[in-house]
Amino acid sequence: LEASVRALEQLLRAPMHVFWSRLLHDRSLSDFLDGVLRFSPRGFGRSAPRADEADGSPGEGQLRACLLRVLLRLASPEKDGGAAALPPADWSSLVYDRWLL
Repeated sequence: LEASVRALEQLLRAPMHVFWSRLLHDRSLSDFLDGVLRFSPRGFGRSAPRADEADGSPGEGQLRACLLRVLLRLASPEKDGGAAALPPADWSSLVYDRWLL
């Protein structure tokens, strides 16, 4: 988990062009993000976690926080890069045509 957290934190610190390049061209990154989103346990419909399921390890919480920040950066291109941000038409083309979201 620690290596995954470090890799996501490094991705989040990257400039806009590096961030988008990695998302578009790094198949292992897209497979990782897809796998975490698809197969992570969900607590929907439960009022409270059971005692034996507490919060998981601290690394799981960090991983989820980093994943959320990656998804927020991906979904908010206008905040990423200021004047150099992707125009809405280009962003939607990248995100939807390549199944990033």
